[in-house]
Amino acid sequence: MRHILIATHSTLAEGFKRAKELLVGTDQELKAICAYIDESDYTNQIDEFFENYDSNSEYIVLTDIFGGSVNQKIVIYKEKYNFRLITGVNLPLLLAIVLSPEPISDEDLLILIKDARESLKIVELDNSNSENEEDFLE
Repeated sequence: MRHILIATHSTLAEGFKRAKELLVGTDQELKAICAYIDESDYTNQIDEFFENYDSNSEYIVLTDIFGGSVNQKIVIYKEKYNFRLITGVNLPLLLAIVLSPEPISDEDLLILIKDARESLKIVELDNSNSENEEDFLE
């Protein structure tokens, strides 16, 4: 079984979770931690995510900013649990992970990350081509 945690500053994690649910449903273990929305410590939410840790399951944690406080807090858990920690999360990456067969190999995960990076683009219209909508998406 794959367990996914998205931990971000403010409510970004919940936004990713809701977008994922809208696009592909709620059939997978996915938890969102929205850090620093109030004065409470979110460490207990991380503890809850790993509470029933099973070494036979796949755990993937996604954070928003490399070196940010949320990412730094999650890194500490790598001393105790075996999981993949990916930072700089975007929606294409989350969807690719969710839709990938289990388990994801390290090689496949690197490809998913590369593809997610390539989804970042400046969108410009090229009016010199036909006005076919399909041309826009190429």
